[in-house]
Amino acid sequence: MKTHARSVRRTVAVFAALAGMSGAAHAELAKVRFAYLKTLDLMPFFYGQEKGYFKDEGIDLDLIAVPGGPAVGAALASGSADIGYAAPTPILIAREQGQPFKFFMSLEYEQTPQRLWGSMIATEKSGIKSIKDLAGKTIATGVPGGLCELAARDWMASAGVTYDASKALNNPFPQMPAMLDLGTADAACIVEPFATAALAGKSHPIVLGKGYLAHVTQPYRVSALFATDSWIASHKKEIGEIMKAYTRAARELGSNNALVKEILLKEYRFPPQLVDKLNIEFALDNEPKPQDYKIIIDKMEKYGMLKKPMSPEDVIAAH
Repeated sequence: MKTHARSVRRTVAVFAALAGMSGAAHAELAKVRFAYLKTLDLMPFFYGQEKGYFKDEGIDLDLIAVPGGPAVGAALASGSADIGYAAPTPILIAREQGQPFKFFMSLEYEQTPQRLWGSMIATEKSGIKSIKDLAGKTIATGVPGGLCELAARDWMASAGVTYDASKALNNPFPQMPAMLDLGTADAACIVEPFATAALAGKSHPIVLGKGYLAHVTQPYRVSALFATDSWIASHKKEIGEIMKAYTRAARELGSNNALVKEILLKEYRFPPQLVDKLNIEFALDNEPKPQDYKIIIDKMEKYGMLKKPMSPEDVIAAH
């Protein structure tokens, strides 16, 4: 009887130890608060979160939705988020203004002519036939200091007209197709998937230019993950784990077009008739490099969006 009792106690102890190990493993997950806005290039994060890939790598990813790039920067500056997603432009402006932000993971890029995400478009009713005709017109450009402000400045400069000759409307991308249909805006700088929706709309837009920068052939990054200098310095391990989980999800999505379409319909609520028109390929080279950001910085300095010279080496984190 005593032998049986000892056996029972040992069994209970083993289960208790296993439960403790399970609890310890769960406790070891590193919580990372991620401020984001819902865009196509973040699909691997949403998918990887659903599939548990980030937890597999030891990351408890807390997704926090915000309305735009400047709001992402504000979330990190206030301490309510650890990492953020944005186009480079508002983060470069924030760094110039004293915020200690750096890019630690590059995401989408553009390269003429095969990989272009942004479009300059104009409605049929506006009478705009070329970039030069944007002078005196209303252009939806998204948030002030955003990538589309830079796009409008660069495209208009390429045609010999100034950005200030137009009226900028700072509405979010999801509102732009309706603005064009209603005539609230004559033109827009717009990103996928909203560009495809706008081009299929009642305003019968024409494409004035493809890409955020006019006639630039070298690749440049148009979105990235960033954090403060101090967070990056103390979370090298977590950064590697985030990149590994993202890559796993991105590769899986890249090999399953039907799955991507399903997510577009279910999670992004993209119109079924437009899904087949989108060609989505996720960037897998995610190590930030100075040349990824140099052209953006140079253009921002040229148009006064940055007030003083900035080195691309100063805004990326060395891994």
